Amino acid sequence: MLNIARRQRHLQVHTSYSIHFDVLGLATVGLRFDDISSRSINPRKAMAEVAGAAYLAFEAVETTAQAGFAAYMVAQPTAPLKATFSQVASTPEDATAASLARSNHSLTIVGHKAYIFGGEVGNGKVASNDVHVINLLPEETATEQAESAYALLPALEIGSTGGEKPGDRAGGVPGGRTRHAACALNICVAVFGGVDADGQVIDEGGNIWLFNTAHSAWEVLKPRDASREVPEARADAKLFEHQNCLILYGGHSRANGAPLKDVWHCSYADRIWTRLPDSPELSLNASFADGTLHLLTYASATSNLSGALHSLQIPPSIDPALPPSWTGATFPTNPLTPAPASRIQAGLLPITTGHGRFYLLNMFGSRLSSSAKSSSEPAALDPMTTDAPTQFPDLWTLQLPSGPAHVSSGSVTTTSKVLDALRPAAIKDAIRGAVKADTGTHGWAEMIVLPPDLTAMPSGTSGKVHPGPRAGFGCDVLKKGEGAGKTVVLWGGLNAKGEREGDGWLVKLE
Repeated sequence: MLNIARRQRHLQVHTSYSIHFDVLGLATVGLRFDDISSRSINPRKAMAEVAGAAYLAFEAVETTAQAGFAAYMVAQPTAPLKATFSQVASTPEDATAASLARSNHSLTIVGHKAYIFGGEVGNGKVASNDVHVINLLPEETATEQAESAYALLPALEIGSTGGEKPGDRAGGVPGGRTRHAACALNICVAVFGGVDADGQVIDEGGNIWLFNTAHSAWEVLKPRDASREVPEARADAKLFEHQNCLILYGGHSRANGAPLKDVWHCSYADRIWTRLPDSPELSLNASFADGTLHLLTYASATSNLSGALHSLQIPPSIDPALPPSWTGATFPTNPLTPAPASRIQAGLLPITTGHGRFYLLNMFGSRLSSSAKSSSEPAALDPMTTDAPTQFPDLWTLQLPSGPAHVSSGSVTTTSKVLDALRPAAIKDAIRGAVKADTGTHGWAEMIVLPPDLTAMPSGTSGKVHPGPRAGFGCDVLKKGEGAGKTVVLWGGLNAKGEREGDGWLVKLE
């Protein structure tokens, strides 16, 4: 019961309204007059009191309804998410260097197109340096720009196609490679390092290759000062875009094949590499979300107790005197708190369901073989060996803290704190935290795979409804348009038999 009291001095009447809510949430109003003076009551004034009581009842009901809806939303769990798979294309495996049936390649989304580069094709040969382009919106763009659904672009140097002024960006074209790092940088696909056709880690002195999608040509970003330290040559590294700059992490050293845990920042405008603090643990599982580099380590092979997430917030501009620092969080791994099994050559992508809610999506990958020296070392995927690892078909999400703050000049600004606090996800977590309820932060959940719409399956596909277990595939998240942040594109990889796949998939998350 909600009691509201008002005093009307000019009537010398104290009126009390009793608003009762029944089991269905409907309200009834009771009106009582107390302390009536000897003077008569003005009927019009009394009616106004009744109208006021009715209005207050309406307000109470509306507020209660809103509070009830808010309570319902706060009570809803943030996981598990749901996934729907749809195959977008399929190609047969062949022995040519241009085959799209490949593994250990990169898939990078720029705009509404996916750019596939490098990797290994039939018989383990390194793919050519051509770029394969898949239009993710062929129906929408076909009438407007006459764009094809697929294109194969030969490697051309910037300036050779006419109309460009390359300046010092000209530097030939990159050779074919596998196990390289790649990401989107504005309208370009940035590529660093890798292994060449002779099996040697490529040493290019800190150069970054940029495939300019506007001109379909390659340019090179060379360090401005040759005397400054640059990252050593490596394979299996991770490359991320951050505020028109690049973040490079880890990989395997060219010198001795040892795993690396260094972090580098490259300014596109200044062409300067700056080393950031090394990661606290070795890991090949890295992702970048909302200004923060995340490294995932699983429970060790000898202990199934816990894994860890290490995070490094990186400011847009680097001040060597104020380097960012690492933070960490552990998560248990046991039957009561399930988490993904240790894996390599998996996808680890940042996704969002909106309103300030962020996750890391850990999908597929390969089980570690017993011959691997550590959980960060890739195992061989040779199907002829008796110790061949088994690929996973599952998808997991790790919930990140709601509304992570953007950083500026090495510190978190007051404005960013206020804006982050106003994000619905942050508000929900604050309420759940205040009542000692689980917010889900740093918690794992296995995704629910929904059945596909078989009637909407496009022509040119193999008829499969799920990619199946695989590892060493290329993947990226759609960044613009409908489904941005929660639509994943993947291509190729090795299946559980060690065969290279040549199909592409859309994974829509909800």
